Amino acid sequence: MRRTFLTLFFAVVIATLTACQQPTPPGAGPDIPFDTGPDAVVVKIYDESPASPIYFQSNQLTTCTVYGDGRVVWVGPLEGGGDQLLEGKAGTDALQNYYHFITNLGFFSWNSEVDDAALLPEGVRSYTVIEVTLAGRSHRVAAHNGGALHGFEDIVLRCLELADEPVLIEPRAGWLSAHPTNPDGNRPFTCWPVEAPVKLANISTQESPYWLDGPYAVLIWKTIRETQGIPIFGEGGSCSGIDEVQAAEPLTLYNVIFQVPGFNPSSPPAPVQE
Repeated sequence: MRRTFLTLFFAVVIATLTACQQPTPPGAGPDIPFDTGPDAVVVKIYDESPASPIYFQSNQLTTCTVYGDGRVVWVGPLEGGGDQLLEGKAGTDALQNYYHFITNLGFFSWNSEVDDAALLPEGVRSYTVIEVTLAGRSHRVAAHNGGALHGFEDIVLRCLELADEPVLIEPRAGWLSAHPTNPDGNRPFTCWPVEAPVKLANISTQESPYWLDGPYAVLIWKTIRETQGIPIFGEGGSCSGIDEVQAAEPLTLYNVIFQVPGFNPSSPPAPVQE
């Protein structure tokens, strides 16, 4: 009897010690507080491509954004090439699991691999930035080799899988810029509609971008997404709707930038409504 008691006693002790040594599963523990406002950004993930042309950088979308009310906006592949912007809603449990996963990785103690003031290593053309605000703390980590920070890439991938029932986003307004360029055989151009309310020639002479809304904003948005952020628009000449010889202006090609506040990381804020 005594031997049986001792055996059971030590079995319980060993089981208890073993349980204490198990890692805390992601999501376990009290809820992590965060700003639940609909405009509050809890997690923001985006790429920086300083070695790429400015029009490509400016047309890049934020990879994934989680807002305080549980909305998630992320970039997904477009069938046939390019990308698309999607929106969905994440549940309370999914959000808390994600936030615990981030904190349990030690994200708030990570150091960036990229210094904004330093040049990127040779052969590296872009890097990823993760910004998180939880429990009153904000932290930003930039890395060009996510594998060097255990879990960095998992934070990105989990963000892209947070929400259910994605809905396509097609903004109807944004900031338009145009810059004259030379023909590029690898980049076919799209004619800018002659009936559009603004000419690209006029936009190209302005120091500040032009706030464009309506169907032509949607046209630009779709073209940029389908061309992977490197569209060319043509104006004048063969794009005038008449014989090129009779056209009053020669064909001019433009690199176009279209930035939507909240969706493009470097976009200016929306104009103040009077």
